[in-house]
Amino acid sequence: MNFLINELSFIGQAENIYDADTLMKALAEVIKTIEPIQGNDYIYVHELFSNCKIAENYTVKNWVYDKSFSNEQAQAVLLIQLFTSGPFILDILKQELEYWECELNSQDYCESSLAGAAYLQGILISLQQAPDFSSELINVLFKLDENPSEIIEIYNLTNADQVKNIPEHYLPPNPQRERYDGNDLWNRKDELFPNLQFCKTGTKQLRILGSGEDKLEWVVETLEKLEEYAKIWINQGCKEFSLEGYSLDVSGESQRTLEQYWRERTFLCPDGKERLFDQHIKLKQCNWRIHFFLERKTEKVIIGYVGVHLPTVKHPT
Repeated sequence: MNFLINELSFIGQAENIYDADTLMKALAEVIKTIEPIQGNDYIYVHELFSNCKIAENYTVKNWVYDKSFSNEQAQAVLLIQLFTSGPFILDILKQELEYWECELNSQDYCESSLAGAAYLQGILISLQQAPDFSSELINVLFKLDENPSEIIEIYNLTNADQVKNIPEHYLPPNPQRERYDGNDLWNRKDELFPNLQFCKTGTKQLRILGSGEDKLEWVVETLEKLEEYAKIWINQGCKEFSLEGYSLDVSGESQRTLEQYWRERTFLCPDGKERLFDQHIKLKQCNWRIHFFLERKTEKVIIGYVGVHLPTVKHPT
């Protein structure tokens, strides 16, 4: 899972240096407590994090400098690494997205770790005593490309005790899951996903994934949920195909995107027909998409594409 230090929670709330030290120690304790569940994922920061105020005229950089000459030096070293080397959340957002919006309390926070948490489905780590970030759950209004705005719920850590209560859907996939690489998955697709069909040309990125890669884990987890509902839809003859309640982020492409990029979303299906796959499931953890098609006459659920976010029409600025 991805964690993000919330620079917006540094509002100079400490009354003095001693109070600032207490707040930063609580933050450092959260970072230490998440280590066992962090795995290979990152702690992201804003590029201006070192200049954030803990108290009046006392910044993160000042606190780190003070700790560098104390017996708590280890706490400072990690923060030094973060604000000098990142990874920086704005770099990720700008590299992977063309357009996005993020609002909290009617304020624009699109260039913040808050937006990064909404996009990556990550967890915030906030400094205590910040009124806007005192709750365990933060709801933001988030918009991606030309899709409608949606409310995203973000888990927010301000003390180490909250780590044990992190909701299950934030946690990494079950380590007991059988491990295989993308090629194994492809060769066993009929066994693992009997109610799904797969287009060959649109799944090249999936087939080259290595065993244990995060992308593969997230893809498999999503396909398992899609397989579960496809079985219900096919066996029970449901008229409507609805993935509501399956914790999947499903949407369709805009008309403008389809007019310009319809070829990129057209794939040759196993029955020899080419189809336009405009419906997709977002894997925000890795900015991948799974495009699928419902062949209602023959009750087929076809997976056309699994891979990086396909091109879209840029939103006007």
